[in-house]
Amino acid sequence: MDISSTRLRENLELFSFPRLSGTEFEKRAFNLAKQKIEGLDLTPEVQTFKFSTFYSRIYPKISFPLVFWIFLTLYLNLNLPFLFVSLILSFSIFFPFFLLTRKPEKIKLGKVLESQNLYVKLSTDSNLAPNEIHDIFFMAHLDSKGQRITARTRGISIFLLTISILSNIIILILRGWLSSLYVFFTALGGFPLLILLIAVIILSTNTTNNKSKGVIDNASGIACVLELLYAFTAKKGIQKNYNLWFVLTGAEESGTMGVRFFYKLIKDIKRDKAIIHNFESLGKSINIIVTKSTLDNHPSYYEFIGKKAEDNNYTLFVNPLSRGIHTDGMYLTQHNFTLFEYESSEVGKYMHSEKDSLENVDTDMLQELCNFIYSNIISYFS
Repeated sequence: MDISSTRLRENLELFSFPRLSGTEFEKRAFNLAKQKIEGLDLTPEVQTFKFSTFYSRIYPKISFPLVFWIFLTLYLNLNLPFLFVSLILSFSIFFPFFLLTRKPEKIKLGKVLESQNLYVKLSTDSNLAPNEIHDIFFMAHLDSKGQRITARTRGISIFLLTISILSNIIILILRGWLSSLYVFFTALGGFPLLILLIAVIILSTNTTNNKSKGVIDNASGIACVLELLYAFTAKKGIQKNYNLWFVLTGAEESGTMGVRFFYKLIKDIKRDKAIIHNFESLGKSINIIVTKSTLDNHPSYYEFIGKKAEDNNYTLFVNPLSRGIHTDGMYLTQHNFTLFEYESSEVGKYMHSEKDSLENVDTDMLQELCNFIYSNIISYFS
């Protein structure tokens, strides 16, 4: 087998340094990865793009406080003119930004930076199978980021934010419907309103820095993509009836900007004949996330991988959500691509912090995962 734990460890260490998107540090990671690919006598393609940090760093600081203010205004219900003016002002600020951020790659507000995607395509020498998979993608992002608040704390805060918003909506509806219990529902709403305030304070005061080495997120993914590239180029003739794409995106941590631009290159690919393998934050366990499009597009391949995952004691589950989850794989899922995303469940307390370091990633586990993916592709198509 051509998968090497030693080589995985070397690449994990090589990319273990802060590499905030749009900085010279991300460019250094890009150059290192490019050299690695060129060392295999391959010529990678480069897609350079510009992006704004408004969507990932400024927009949350505007939208979250506005949401709280809207609910506070509704609860206070001081008088009709105040309520009317407050809501009109709030929505007149919120909705233009909301509409603008539906296509964040087009935003030019705030600081505009440059990044790049790096990819290489191994085209098959054989004819593509008419009823099978034509394109297989292996993807990871090059950049990392540090933040004042860990990913786990942010995740909990977003969950509480969502629950409190839903609770507030229900309570306000009941208060308007059962006017005789107006005081009761106003008092009851104080608790979810307080939870909303705490979540908003946490999320809107979070700041981004370049202090995380990004080993889990996402040097682990970079190492896996490069290792699979090595494995598939090591033996001639092993690739049958399908194209292989190895993709390293930039600026994922700034609102999945890299994959948004890369999508423009592959938007004409047949979705029912493509599979995305995305590596996102691997530590010491393996979860395989798929979405409904995976089941719809490739039920036989899903069943095949599901059985193999069970044999390896990997956790495979169908995520019903594709919105609100910012990974390269989930972005492509929104465009109906078939996704297998590999991640670890225990890493949230380390991600985006200075604790995201080498001791939290098991390279033997990465080797096992790469073997799993490599051997299953060879087996399925043979």
